[in-house]
Parts: sequence; C-alpha cells; structure tokens
Amino acid sequence: MLATSLPSLSLTVLGLALASTVCSQGVPNSFPQDYPGKPSGDYSPAWQDYFLVSDPLPNVSFPLSRNWAGSITVNRTNHPNDTLFFWGFESRSGSLTAGADENSSEPWAIWLNGGPGASSILGLLLENGPIHVDVGGSLVPNNESWDKLVDYIWVDQPVGTGYSTAESDGGYIEDEDQMGQDFLNFLNNLVKVFPSLGTRPLLLTGESYAGTYIPYITKAIFSTPNPPVNLNKIAIGNGGMGSESEYEELPALSVIETYPQLIGYDTDVYNYFKEQAHLCGYDFNLTYPQNGKFPPVGPATQPTDEARAAELLSKSAALTRQNLVAIANGTPRPAAGLVRRSHPPSVREVREREHRRSAWKAEKKAMRKRDLTGRANGTIDPYYGCFLTSEVMDYALNFSLPWNLSSEVVIESQDAFGPFNPYNIPDARAPPSILDPTIFLNDNQTRTALHAPTSKNWTLQITYPFNSSEQIAANANPFGDPSVEPVAFFDELASNATERNVSVIIYVGNDDSVVPHFSSEISIQNTTFSGIQGFTRKPSTPFTDDSGNFAGIVHQERNWTYILVANAGHEVPEFAPAVALVILREFILGNNETGLVTNTSGTVSVTGGEGASSLLVGNILPGRVSVLYGSGTATSEFSYPSATIAAWDKFFASAQAADIPAVVAAFCAFYKRKSPIRGCFSGFCSLFSKSGSASRMDRAPVSTSSPDRTKITNEHSLCGTMPCAFSTCDERDLWLLDADEPPPYKCSSGPSIHYRPDVMNVIDETINSLDADLRDLSLKIHDHPETAFKEFYAHDILTEFMRSRGFSVTPHYTGLQTAWKAEWSYGKGGRTLGINSEMDALPGLGHACGHNLIAISGVGVAMAAKAAMEKLKIPGKIILLGTPAEEGGGGKVILLERGVYKEMDICIMCHPSPGAPHTVACGSTFAAQPLMVEYFGHTAHAAMSPWEGQNALDAAVLAYSSISMLRQQIKPDCRVHGIIEGRDWAPNIIPDYAKMRWIIRAPSYLEMSDLVQRVKACIEAAAQAASCRSEISLDYSSDGGIGGASTDFGNVTYALPAMHPSFAIPTVPNGGNHTAEFTKAARTPQAHDAALAVVRGLTLTGIRALDDGAFFKQARVAFDEMVAQVGPTGSSHMRAERAKILRDN
Repeated sequence: MLATSLPSLSLTVLGLALASTVCSQGVPNSFPQDYPGKPSGDYSPAWQDYFLVSDPLPNVSFPLSRNWAGSITVNRTNHPNDTLFFWGFESRSGSLTAGADENSSEPWAIWLNGGPGASSILGLLLENGPIHVDVGGSLVPNNESWDKLVDYIWVDQPVGTGYSTAESDGGYIEDEDQMGQDFLNFLNNLVKVFPSLGTRPLLLTGESYAGTYIPYITKAIFSTPNPPVNLNKIAIGNGGMGSESEYEELPALSVIETYPQLIGYDTDVYNYFKEQAHLCGYDFNLTYPQNGKFPPVGPATQPTDEARAAELLSKSAALTRQNLVAIANGTPRPAAGLVRRSHPPSVREVREREHRRSAWKAEKKAMRKRDLTGRANGTIDPYYGCFLTSEVMDYALNFSLPWNLSSEVVIESQDAFGPFNPYNIPDARAPPSILDPTIFLNDNQTRTALHAPTSKNWTLQITYPFNSSEQIAANANPFGDPSVEPVAFFDELASNATERNVSVIIYVGNDDSVVPHFSSEISIQNTTFSGIQGFTRKPSTPFTDDSGNFAGIVHQERNWTYILVANAGHEVPEFAPAVALVILREFILGNNETGLVTNTSGTVSVTGGEGASSLLVGNILPGRVSVLYGSGTATSEFSYPSATIAAWDKFFASAQAADIPAVVAAFCAFYKRKSPIRGCFSGFCSLFSKSGSASRMDRAPVSTSSPDRTKITNEHSLCGTMPCAFSTCDERDLWLLDADEPPPYKCSSGPSIHYRPDVMNVIDETINSLDADLRDLSLKIHDHPETAFKEFYAHDILTEFMRSRGFSVTPHYTGLQTAWKAEWSYGKGGRTLGINSEMDALPGLGHACGHNLIAISGVGVAMAAKAAMEKLKIPGKIILLGTPAEEGGGGKVILLERGVYKEMDICIMCHPSPGAPHTVACGSTFAAQPLMVEYFGHTAHAAMSPWEGQNALDAAVLAYSSISMLRQQIKPDCRVHGIIEGRDWAPNIIPDYAKMRWIIRAPSYLEMSDLVQRVKACIEAAAQAASCRSEISLDYSSDGGIGGASTDFGNVTYALPAMHPSFAIPTVPNGGNHTAEFTKAARTPQAHDAALAVVRGLTLTGIRALDDGAFFKQARVAFDEMVAQVGPTGSSHMRAERAKILRDN
C-alpha cells in the first residue's frame, strides 16, 4: 500500500498539536490567576516569595533546586491580562535571589522554544530542564539539566503560548516587533523581582522558531537606550532564521546527502532530486570565504499540472485557521491543494493528502524504486513543484527501507508520528517513543504549585493567531507571521552585536530534516560580521563529549560560533543531552577556543586543528548507518548491505566535487580525441623535438623489474629548454635507492637554450631559499595522505603558504572543496602562466604516485616565476591551481569543464616516476575505460544443498582467469587489470553476488574500444558458464583520471599549450608508481632534490613563454596544428565509438 508523508511541519521543539482551546469560532481569551500571598503594587523582590514553588509537585519524588514560577505582565496598553509565564531554577543556593549589586559577573540564561506558539516548558520537561518526562509520562531527574551550570529560566512566549495568557480582543501579537517589545517589558519586570539579573551577563538561548524570536528580541534590546538586561550571548539551535523556503525546501538535497537511506542509496533518484534542486534555484554553493551574497529564495514554485492547478485555484486565498482547526477536530472542510510544508501536521488538509495518495496510485500503479529516474528531464516536477521536502518524505515512505515497512501513524495529541520522524531522521519507528507532559502540567496540584492560570489548559503548541485572528494576512508567511525573516537584517544585527561584544552561537543537530544544518550554514555565510562575509575557513574542527567521543564539528571566527552536532535531531538537548551540556558549558557559558581561527601576522591557525575534514564529504557529515524501526518499544536496527553503502560513498564523493553530468560529458570528450601526440603536453612539443614539428613523442615505459637500459633520446627530453645544469639525456640504468650518488645533472649533447642567464640566476636563488620550506611542505603532505576530493589538509597548508607569500588565494575553488587557486600579477598586460599542483594520495598506499612532490613543484614554479617577474620587470600573471583527485576522480577535467583553464595562455606541471638517474622525459598516456561488473547468482547452503546455488564468485573467478589468458594475446602497449570484490562472504554459503572492477587501457581510443569488446566477451561467457546474471556498467567514479599510464592533465593538453614532463626519482626494482616502495621513494631527499631541479627548468620555460613572444608563438602554432589534426572528423569518430560502448552496456 502506498503511503504519504507527514503533513507540513512547523518549527516547534517537539510539540505540534493544536491548542484545545482554539476553535473555529474565535481565538481563546485567557488571563493570569491570582494566588494567595500575591503582593500589591509594582514588581519588586517582595514577589520572590510569591513566585517560589514551595508546594510539592505531583510524582516528583526527587529533590529540585529552589525554583520560581508564575505570570508576569508585558505592560501592553489596554491589555493588562497579557502575560508571559516563566519557570526558573537557581544553579546554587541564593544565586537567583542575589541583590542588584551582587554576582555581577555571573551569567544567567533564558530558554525559548519555537513554533510559533510552542511552549518553552516543553523544553524544560523534555530537553534541558531538571525534570524529565519519560516514556509513559513518568517523571525522572535529568542528569544533564542546564540549570546545574547556570541560573536558567524557561519562558512561554509570545503571549497566549503555553501557560502565558492573552486577551482575545487584540491581545495577541501583531508581528515579531511587538513580540520583541513584549519580551523587553517582561524582562524589565522580571529584573524588578530578581534585581541581580539586570547587570549579570544574559545568555539568550532557544531553538527552532526561536531562530526568529531571538534575533527580534536582540534587535529590540539593541534599539533600547538603557535596556533592562546585559545581553552577552545569543545561542540558537536548529533555528528558522530565513524564509520558509530557505530553511525547509532549499536544504532538501542536503538531507538526502546526510541520510541517503531515504532514497535507498539510489544514485539515479539522487540525480533526480539534484536536478530538481537546481531547477528550483536551491543549489547554493558554500565557499570559504563566501564570494558575494546569496540571492533571496522566494516562495516555492507551485505544482503546474492541470489537476493540481485547479485545486490550488479553487482554494480560497484566505483559507482560515478555523477551517484548519476544524479539520484537526474531524469537521468536514472544502478540499484544498498542496500547500507549502509549513503548518503543523494537524492543520494539513486531509483531502489533499488523500488526493496525493490517489494520484500516485493512478500515475504509478507499479511504482518501483527507480520511478523518479525518468522524471529527470530538465523540468520542474509538475506534481510537487519545488516542495522537495514533501517529495523526499513521500519517496521514503513509499519505496525506501525501513520507512516503507509500516503504515503512517500520527498521534498529534502526544506528539508521536512515524515511521517518518522529520525531527530525527534515523528514527523510523511507528510510532516512535511518546513523551507527553500534558497530564502533569494540567494536574491541578501542578497548576497551583506553579501559580499557573486556571483560565486555560496547558498545551504544547497552539496555531498562533497573529493579530488576534485566525485569518492569515496576505503578506504573512504560512504560520501567519507577517514579519520579515531575521536574515534580512542579520548584517545590521551582526554589526550591532560586534559593537556591543555580543557573541553569536548557532548549533545544529545533523539528523534534523525540519531545519537542516545547510540552512544555518547558508545564513552564516550570507551574513557580514566584523567586516567580512561569513566564515573564511570551512568548519572542520572536531570536538568531543566528556568521554572523549567525537561529538561533532565546531568553528569560531570573529565572535561567531557554529556547531554541527553528530547523531542529534532537531532538539539537540533531547537527542544528545550529554553533548548539549558540553556545548552549554564550553561554548555558550564558557569560552572554549576549540575551532577558533586566528591570524597572526598573516599566519592563519585553527585551535584544535581541522581534523574533522576527513569525516566530511563536501559540506556533509554523513549520518548514522543504521535506522531504528519497529513499533513502540519493539525496536530493531536496519542497515543496508555494506556493498551498497560503499558504492554510494564512492559515488557521492565524486558527486559532491562536481556536477556529475558535466563530469561524464568531459570524460566522453576526452575519449573522443585522437591525437598523434599521446604525451601530456602540446604546443611546446615542436620546440623539444629535433624535427621542429609535432611528433608522437612515444617513450617506452621505464622498467623497474630489471636494470635494463631505457633509451631516452634528445627528441623526448627537455634539454632544448631546460638549463644545462639541470637536465641530462644520457642513457643510464634505473636509479636505485641504495646506489651510489649519480653524477650531477648535465646536458649531454649540444648547447642548452638558455635564453636569459639573469632569469635563471633569480630562479636558482629563489629555489635555494625555499628549499627547506618546500621540503617541510612535501613531508607534511606525504605523511598526511588524503584520497580523491578529501585533500583538506593539503588544501589548507598549501593555501596558507601561498597566501603568506603574497598570492591572492581562493580556497574551495569553483565549489570543489579541496581545489584552490593562487594568483599574482605584475605590470600591465602580458600573458598568463598556468601551473598545477596535485595533492591526492592512493587508498591504502599513501603517496605512491609522488603527488607530494607534484604539489611542491607547482608551488616552487609559482614562487620562482614571481621572483623573476618582480626583479626583472616581466609583465604577466601567474595562476597556480591546486587540483584534487587525479587518482581516479578527474579533478582537472572538472576544472576544465568549469572554464578555469580559459584564463591561462600555457599550463605546466611535472610528475615523478622511476627512471635513469637525473633524467627528465615526456612520456605517453593512454586511453582508458574503467568497467564495473556485477554478477548475480542464487545463495544456497554450500554443504547441504549446493546444487540449488548459482555461484557468483565462480563467475568472477572464471572471468578473471579468462581475461588473464586474454592478456597473452593483446598488444604489448595495451593493459587490462582488475580486482574482485564481494560482500559478506562465508565459506558455507554459496555467494549470490560478486563485483569486479576493470580498467582497460590502450594507446588510442580505437584500440581501447576494440579491447573493451574482447574483455566483455570474457565477462559474459563466465556468467553463462556459472548460470549467473551479469551487469556491466561504465565506472565513471574512476574514469578519465586513472593514475599511472593515464592522467586528467591529458584533457588540459587539448585546451591550451601545455607540458607535463616526468622526472626520475630513486626507487627499487619493481618499485614503480602505485607501489608501497614508491611511497617511500617519494619521501627521500634525492626525490626532493630531483623535483627542485625540474622546478628550475619548468620555471625558465614558463618565464620564456611570458617574455619571448616568438617562443610563445611557436608553441601556439604547434598547438593549433595539433588541434586541427584531431578536429571534427576525429572527434566524431571517437564519439561514435564511445556511443557504441554505452549502447552495448
């Protein structure tokens, strides 16, 4: 049976039920209750005894600190019965009742819940107060109560919320400005009762829709010449600070990315939602620092199909809250169309939900998990419009385990609904555990002890009637609030906060889908504080709980703090109480500097480091692997197979770094090319070959299996442009680690083209001065290996280094979190020299391709070129790119697709390899095609009934053996290599699944295409022999940038004149690239010296391209000739070959 998702969600703390006193006839009227002993006259310390909770509370059998509760007026003109209800606890004896001049440095705190219309007493009893309501309604002490650390007061507000009272004839607030003024007046009276609160530092805290309340209250305090309190910090948890679309719809994709279980880890469905987010304008890109303001997000696009549009048109623009409440009470109402997901569940139109259910049934009678795949057609879904959160929920409830295992249950009066719990995604129980304080708070004994009003019952939330009316104003948000969202004045608020030294703390539970973390990050990065927009560095500093366990990520800059709490839902103090107490103690009440960014004389440091970067995928901290499911207390945990999760992780790492369709297209474009020059450089080739024209530049790979000689001729080296002291063309044996020191670099034949000795002198001096610093960078990167798209440590130390050396640095360039750009220019005009620094390591091997050396080589070239340009007044520009994911991610392909290389006139880099001592050469790269093969069989008991099984592992082994034999009949310059993967195999179980990954390489695309077909034949024959089913797919996760014999720099060589020489470093026999031995080799002093030698030659070549017009013209002409040779005809042929592979698969 198809299910539909939860109705639209309001920003409450937990409670989403309607007040029983609200009815369709009008808003409720309530007033405070006078109890015996009430003082006469204005508020004063004499009221302390009156408000003291001295009578016993029912079923509270444990001791409490002294506490006070009651109603305090907000001094609203003509509305004397408008009050706010408070319940406060002292942290130590006498702390709250101290005199006006006592404890002036001791903080105190206020807690506010959201809604709008949610009671803060709910937070006290379910989250962070000393009394906790357990499952079933029992009362227990809360060991993580926040009043243990500081005097805490929970306040029901605005007027009319919880036990606060409001008169029905205009007594409810009109807007948030009036709310702020009411709260200011309440504070003024509260301070009269507790005088020390007037001077003590106030911590104003809250969550959810308090993300709107607190900024407006803060604005009111800042606007008051002599405010009644000393505001010190504001702290907002999972706060709705922007528009409804900004905090609810815009982050929908990030919710999927945090919990891909919602779509069953289905990459096709993910791409569908990613496209919808783009079409709806929700694909905001966070950068650090942020470059420019985000545009405002308007109301979500409505559904456009005719049936839905007709319903929406028939819905009255002034659909009243009375009608909605009547629906909640079971009263019939007119049908209405899909509205934005913003009201509480009880106010969602029931018939609209039934219409959706029926429409889905009619449209998709046999709807399966990939149903959404075909809908990604470049248009906004006509049924959902841009209400993506609704669609994500519906998809999970219909198609994703474990949410689709049980029917939807909503118990509004007890705040229980499932199996989709939007406040805590990994809780898919139906219903989840029920926490309900209603009986306790409406007990007459409780009411009397708390001096609560008798004119109303306490309810966890009301549908707040702004302007004392159930009618929603035309300019109001879906809650009826006509006020502008706080982010609209955050810049001004932040400026005033800085001026008054008021700190801002924003914390977010990672498991929330009501106000996901992405919306808070958008709000921060769109705010200018202390003269800078947003954070300058990506939050990535870990913090721990008191047991030393990872608790989340914290980041602090310029008096703003952001905390992402792992394994916590919308209400952090409820779902992670111990961590919430740490947050209060260390970051709200205290001044813990973990995550603090400091800049000392241009050197940036982060207290506690940025070690959590390895846990992040882009901006996402992955959620829990397991999801709770079941009914009530009968709970189980569900997890997807490890192979499914691993496949998603690999896919998502790539998807976070780039737009997947663009990457695939770029890979295809790479394979469409057929060039007679398969080396990683173009344009300059004519300058380095004897013939003076483009040549194939083939070079036999240097063997590391034996000390055989390798012929590297003058035609294939850099002798033509590198200075004599730093190049050689001699034939030599393999450079071995334990060999005697070889002779110095020399030029063996003919004079070097050393066009300006003065340039070379500057380069030499600069590299010598940088030697120690570059060595330090190299070792740090080498000893901190990071795989594709996770090079956060390398990103940070390299950008910091370049920034400190006078370069303008753009971190997280073009949205790739580990890409970066450092640029510098001199004079006017001139050409632009492009340089690449690679940073990524290999899984399990570390820097087995020497990218630590490539990283510092790029830095060295940039620094030496800058020095030469400055000293010798050579105009031009330098662009150094930190390029991620060469090893299997195609980082340069992504950057090329995003237009990065269009800024450059030439581009150069280098790469270490095994080879003869002190040799430099330009080698070939190969066309490559990665394939993923899956075999599907049937499991059986291996001893009892093996004849019932279909062994997928047998199919994989047979295919592996067949392909191994195939290798004997392929050309010597072709390569086929692969591995077998499985999942949870056991010797007594016939494996029903096996996976293989293959990479097929050949000198040309045509040869590679033919070889792919031969490999496929082996794969399919093995499946037939083992009676299994096989699926072959193009493995784009490692396409286009396979290290070793292929590289993503090859794509760059088709875009502009480029050069990529390899240089030899010492290793051992059989210790070439992608081996553990090469990892060790890349750390040796000899490897470092070899890298710097090549840096000198590369720099001279780059400077000559800037300074020597004839030289550059030759390179450009040669490049254009090469492009002409592989023009439309060659591209068309390659396109056809690629299409053939795709079609066959």
